[in-house]
Amino acid sequence: MRVLVTRAESDAPPLTKRLEVIGCTALLAPMMEIEHITDPFDPDPCQAVITSSGNGIRALADSTDKRDFLLFVVGPQSARLAESLGFTNLKVAAGSGKALVGFIHRTIKPTDKPLVYFRSDVVQVPIGRELKKSGFRTIPRLAYETKPTKTFPDNVLEEFAKPTPPEVAVFMSIRTYRLFSNAVEKCGLGDKTKSMTAIAISNAVADFVRERHWKNVITAKETSAASIVDSIAALKTAADAGS
Repeated sequence: MRVLVTRAESDAPPLTKRLEVIGCTALLAPMMEIEHITDPFDPDPCQAVITSSGNGIRALADSTDKRDFLLFVVGPQSARLAESLGFTNLKVAAGSGKALVGFIHRTIKPTDKPLVYFRSDVVQVPIGRELKKSGFRTIPRLAYETKPTKTFPDNVLEEFAKPTPPEVAVFMSIRTYRLFSNAVEKCGLGDKTKSMTAIAISNAVADFVRERHWKNVITAKETSAASIVDSIAALKTAADAGS
């Protein structure tokens, strides 16, 4: 089973390695490039630091040697990454930007110290703005920039040119899906998705993915790479049994 992995190249290895373990062929088709901004950062004056992505955590780790300050992360997968980078004082939300805002509201109260939000140049949920409504003083800090990719690598185009396109495509964010959809249209591959299954990391992503005609759209049970792979493994088992 061929699986199109649309994550940025720096984010893809945890997923591609898991796919290889279950016998799938991972086709890397990054829809964006990531450039970290690692200016020095001192967390001491802050009430807490907020991240909503793995790249935000990586940029934070590159910006300071300190690891014991209060750090909010968006979900369990981000928590595992933060722990691997040495962060010790983590608060873990349920896996979405909206859930992260609510979790912060329930966990801490506004003080005169700011919350610093390590964010991308493009955000889906205005976390800082939502927190300001409740009296938190938030400071956005640009942690990384994303550069969209407008087409697919040659090896992926070769797979699309075969009588049967890749069986599965994986989407970890709404923006990644939108960039994929644009690339598909630009390359004249719009009809190919009709025979493909899309795997979305959340219901919010799946709602956008369904705008396009797919053979099937499946939402992972949890917002993690492991859950994505579990969904693909079930598909592969069913396909192998039917062949």
